[in-house]
Amino acid sequence: MKHLFIKLLTIPEKNPEHDYYDVSLEWVIKNTENELIGQGNADHRALMDLTGLNGNWDKDFEISVILLNTWAITTSLMVPGKNASQIERALPFAVEEFISSEVEELHIVRGKVKSGYPLTCQIIDNVIMKKIQALFDASSILPTRMILESELLPHQNSTASLFGNTENVLVKTDHHAIKVDRINLTKALNSLKIDFESINLLNVELTDLEISELEEPISFANNDEPYDENWRSLVTNFNSSACIDLLQGAFKLERHKSSTSSVELFSLFKVASLAFATMSVFFIAEGVWSQIRTNDYEKKAFAAYQLIFPKESLPITTNALLRRVNSKLNRETDEDSDRGFLHTLDAVSKSLPENCSLLTLSYSKETQEIILVALLNSYDALDALKNNLTSRQLSMDTSSAEEQGGSVRARIRVRPGV
Repeated sequence: MKHLFIKLLTIPEKNPEHDYYDVSLEWVIKNTENELIGQGNADHRALMDLTGLNGNWDKDFEISVILLNTWAITTSLMVPGKNASQIERALPFAVEEFISSEVEELHIVRGKVKSGYPLTCQIIDNVIMKKIQALFDASSILPTRMILESELLPHQNSTASLFGNTENVLVKTDHHAIKVDRINLTKALNSLKIDFESINLLNVELTDLEISELEEPISFANNDEPYDENWRSLVTNFNSSACIDLLQGAFKLERHKSSTSSVELFSLFKVASLAFATMSVFFIAEGVWSQIRTNDYEKKAFAAYQLIFPKESLPITTNALLRRVNSKLNRETDEDSDRGFLHTLDAVSKSLPENCSLLTLSYSKETQEIILVALLNSYDALDALKNNLTSRQLSMDTSSAEEQGGSVRARIRVRPGV
């Protein structure tokens, strides 16, 4: 499966004047062969343009969101308890002992629990997590996991791993992680020497001045992997099973089952129709063979419906099954039929002005909104599009509009109702 990494460089803040968030981020994509196939910098609008190119991110991609270590604390605590449940309940009280903030204002996540050993935990402000969550909710992105940057570092037990540049260095041990200014690197190395016999410099090379400031010679582990100063060089060796996911507790995401495709529904409709047709033949011919085939198709139709819609009640009769599948396929002909995706998309396609180009298109099932990024000839064409949609009982909001290469680039939301 392909993997999208999104690293936030700033804490998202809702723009008071526009329908987007002020945030800076970097992204990288690696394919199933673990090769980097795309990377770049972005803001909120560029992120939505990126994800708008693929409507099945939850199916086709893992999505790892990366936060800066300066936003959180990674430490270890001895937490009392005989089992994981007891230790987890006692963790907030253990954290409360060494922090000045109210524990209710903090989001606390933990690593693997092992009774009698220090428990690695990460602590971050609830406000930061809520702002990040709001950003991805507004972008219709459901992250697979959310981690600190230090979780990308390859690490062996009983060693200290360092990754950085000329300005700062990320230090990771078995139970701690912190980012230090480069000027304090030798102090960090002198303190690490006390507890660790081996230190792994992933991409850091000490200057002559830094070497001279070491209190005693230090043994550095051999590192055969060539890492540069950019965090993107770490993603090819990322081990998701060994990382601590911040999406725990109150911020745990419920990953919904993927929505049913039209092909699945149409196949179900054919099976249900065949069951109904076979039942009709039975009542005319009253043949034993028809009875057997009817029961078989009927069982298959109900089984297929239950498989695709496990949370819905099962229809009692085949006629009821047909009516329900017809409804999901938008086959109703009365005036109260559901204004779903197909209805809205049809109206949008008929309302677009001449020479209009669509850059991206996405759909939110929850809000029944179609989100477009389009190139139009002028602002008058944008007004004409709104009037056309209004005449078709659709509401249009323009999130942003700006001139681009002689055209107008606009981000548009379309929903049922005026």
